[in-house]
Formats: sequence, C-alpha cells, structure tokens
Amino acid sequence: MAGDDMSLIADLREAPMQEITASKIFNYSGGQGWLAYTKFAFMAKVEAKHTYAVLITRSDCRGLLVFTVDAYTADREVRSRYAVKDYEVHTGTVRSPGLGWSGARSIGICECAESRRETAWRPLCR
Repeated sequence: MAGDDMSLIADLREAPMQEITASKIFNYSGGQGWLAYTKFAFMAKVEAKHTYAVLITRSDCRGLLVFTVDAYTADREVRSRYAVKDYEVHTGTVRSPGLGWSGARSIGICECAESRRETAWRPLCR
C-alpha cells in the first residue's frame, strides 16, 4: 500500500462467485461473532477453486471486483473468471491534503463524475 492506494483482497474460500453480493463479502457465511467476518489484507495466497473479493480504493476510483481461480499451477498457469460488482471513477475537485499514517486524519470532499454498475470490467482506474 502506498499513498492513496488502500485496496484490499479477501479469500472467500469456495464461495460461488454468482452468490457474492456487496453485503456478503463481509460475512459470507452469515455467522455470528468476530470469527464469522471476512478478513481483508494487502495480499492473499492463490488457491484453486477459491473466490476472492477485491475492494479497490484509490483517489481516482473505487470498486468491488470478485473473481474465482478455476485452475492454478505455480509459476505456470492461472485460469480465472471475474465480475465487476461496482465501480466509480472520481474526478475530485476538492481533496484533503492526504493520508498521513502517523499524523492526524483530514477529511475532504470528492465529486463523482461517473458511476456505473455493470458485469464487464472496464479498465477505468489507471
């Protein structure tokens, strides 16, 4: 993670990709208690047949991408399917000075120029 890139990934184990919703990524099993909640991290170990949720959070965009690794051979092959559940492209006109890991947090305003909900990924966040 660097600067304003705070994107995170979570391993949802063998959850069917078509069942994943924005609310289910945080607690797919629907269980009670702390251990039932999904754990997000900066990186995740690749496992065949596992589904992953990626929360994209940057200054210029945010989104939710879900993908399933159908096949994986280390250093040789990865076959996967994906769905973009949500994305927004930000054209911020007013921003806070930025996030300082050791300093006080600032709050700013960002105007969103475009918002789409589609099933196909478009590389808008560069």
